[in-house]
Amino acid sequence: MLFAEKESNIIDLFRILKTEEILLLPTGDRTEYICQSLLNTRRWEKWIDSSAKDAPPPDFYNDNEQIMMDVMRVDDHGFKKHGKIINPTYTREHQLEKELHDSGIIDFLPNLKSIIINADTGLPTEEDHNYKYYSTNFCRTVNDHKEKIQMYKQNHPGYITVFFVFDESSAYFEAEKKPTKIYFGGIVKARPHFWFEDRKFLDIFMNSSIDYMIWFTPYKMYENSTIPYKLPRAAVFDCKCSTLTLREYDAERMVSSEI
Repeated sequence: MLFAEKESNIIDLFRILKTEEILLLPTGDRTEYICQSLLNTRRWEKWIDSSAKDAPPPDFYNDNEQIMMDVMRVDDHGFKKHGKIINPTYTREHQLEKELHDSGIIDFLPNLKSIIINADTGLPTEEDHNYKYYSTNFCRTVNDHKEKIQMYKQNHPGYITVFFVFDESSAYFEAEKKPTKIYFGGIVKARPHFWFEDRKFLDIFMNSSIDYMIWFTPYKMYENSTIPYKLPRAAVFDCKCSTLTLREYDAERMVSSEI
């Protein structure tokens, strides 16, 4: 099984973050409490993994603290075509996984539990990392899970609802002008995309039926910026808070940092 296809692997990856890599929005006891419920080993041991296909949703719950959590994946590769979700990266990952199995290499690793594959689709940057795909994918995925909250509440009445988004997208810039061509070594005047303040995304979950959102973005980084921006690796939102700063970004001018 591919690493990111197992929900517990995703949570384990989040749990190795340092607290200074996690942005609390807003900073306070409530967001800190939710964050530490996962990071604190003693408290995490109280969580039950119910992510198996035959188990009732959501993916995790904690009877001791009366919290439930659903895990989902989003990226900037997938798009909808003729009513079907097309994701070239996922397709390539599964092709490479099959090749490993067919080669017999996996048979020599009986204790292997999961595989991490960094798949190169060979697509140009604007097709491989696309902000419009990203925002649409995020909105579709979160909204699909929001529709199931009543079912979650039936299984765990009165519990706090946490959505955990594993975001596999790259970091983005908003170019000063719409770029005509993106190429390695090119210089673009732009401002960084602070995903944790992007109204297009936050409007989906803030002031909604979700209580808290944990948004995990391990692959967002600026390696070639003239100003050394350091992005958080994750953000924890109190979705009932109405005082957060929101920014507007022009989708036509968004450029991936990965070229």
